[in-house]
Amino acid sequence: MDNNIIRSIIFLALLFSFCLAIIKIYYNDKNHEYSSKDVQELTQSQLNKINNTKNEKYIVGIGISFKIDEKTKIPTITDVFKKSPADTRNLKVGDQILAVDGKSTVNMSSTDVTNLIRGDVNTVVSLRISRPGRRSRNVRLIRQRIINTKL
Repeated sequence: MDNNIIRSIIFLALLFSFCLAIIKIYYNDKNHEYSSKDVQELTQSQLNKINNTKNEKYIVGIGISFKIDEKTKIPTITDVFKKSPADTRNLKVGDQILAVDGKSTVNMSSTDVTNLIRGDVNTVVSLRISRPGRRSRNVRLIRQRIINTKL
């Protein structure tokens, strides 16, 4: 084998190791938004989908952001977009999503919950919502095109 090829392989291996070390040192998920299960589920096709979404003017959804509560393992709404289906149905920050279309979301990854909530425009999704101090309720929402605020 040619010495230049061997040197190139060694250089690439060292570079890769260096990159991994940098990631371990500097990556800090302060908000605990991603579990190890979430990270494992990000296959290349899902990463491509995310990258494509970042460039789209509109996305289809109900108009919420959420994160999995670390203690309860229940998806909890962190943002409700103005004039979205979630806003018109009175969903609020802090509401917990107990189920989507009858499927429990407890202990589900954010990727799995997102996949249950997403769908085609003008289709119905049903959420079981719990709000502190109130009984849980079912909320039917119609998915709509929403302006992508992440552009």
